[in-house]
Amino acid sequence: MFGTSRRLAAAIPVSCAVLLLGCSEGPTGSPGDAEEVRQYVAGSAEQRLGSDGLFTYPQATAPSSAAIITEQRARELAASFVLSFGPASKPFWDRERGRAIDVTRLRADSRVFFVHTPYELFPEGYHPAFRRAFGPFYLFTLATGREPEVLVAVSAYSNDVGIHPDGKLDMPRQSGMEFVASGVPIGAALDGNGSLLGPEEAVVRVGRATGARVIEVPDLVMLNIPEGPLNGAWKLSLDRDVRVRTAAGAEMRTISTLYLSRVQGRQTLIAAAVQPSYQDVPARRIGPAGEDLGQELVRLPIIPGRTAVFEEVTVVGG
Repeated sequence: MFGTSRRLAAAIPVSCAVLLLGCSEGPTGSPGDAEEVRQYVAGSAEQRLGSDGLFTYPQATAPSSAAIITEQRARELAASFVLSFGPASKPFWDRERGRAIDVTRLRADSRVFFVHTPYELFPEGYHPAFRRAFGPFYLFTLATGREPEVLVAVSAYSNDVGIHPDGKLDMPRQSGMEFVASGVPIGAALDGNGSLLGPEEAVVRVGRATGARVIEVPDLVMLNIPEGPLNGAWKLSLDRDVRVRTAAGAEMRTISTLYLSRVQGRQTLIAAAVQPSYQDVPARRIGPAGEDLGQELVRLPIIPGRTAVFEEVTVVGG
């Protein structure tokens, strides 16, 4: 079963193999070159910035007791996903991109980003799609040439997804939310590594606006479930406080952590003053044999210290 949706929460599948998620056009602006990126980093961020002006990231670690797949395995699954479902997905991707895509030539970029989740591990006893949807993802950019054409997010909890000898996916019986994909709109703001706002571009944008330096390597975080893994935000820890004006009520605040995203209307964010400790999620309970036992409300905890609610702001100055 295939479909497209810009909202994820109401469309988590209980029996489908794949859900395709649309994405909005990103912001505009130049990412700056390696020397400009270097002007706006300090501390561990400076130490992890390569000579090419790109950050290096360590191997992803599981946010819970549940094991996650490796980056390499996620890359293999992404390639198999395109081989298996690319032809059926092509009409959706073509429409989202605004141009025909040759899915037979799509290849993943060498760079992959880990999308961190604010949620604790979804409990057992419910359809596995919920655990995947509320968990971390690996995010890939696919292209046939230099310009990114498709985004594919692979659930880090896709441990039970196999690959047949012919290269196509061997999906589990209780499948759903292993993959989230979208065509990249022509004219979307692109850095050199993908259609998602890159970490280096995020650093330069904040640096230009505030004069502050980023002191930790930016992490890509999930904004929340409605936005999904394709529309995350970069968490930027600054070396000093900066002033921002909130969109609601025009309140002035002083803050040292900003979040930059590519979601229109939510591009510069801060953590809301009040953060929840949990989120109530309507989920489908299943029995030992996978039988449907009906829907019930699950109280899903937020990982301590993680941001789950954001507020749009405008940077006033450093």
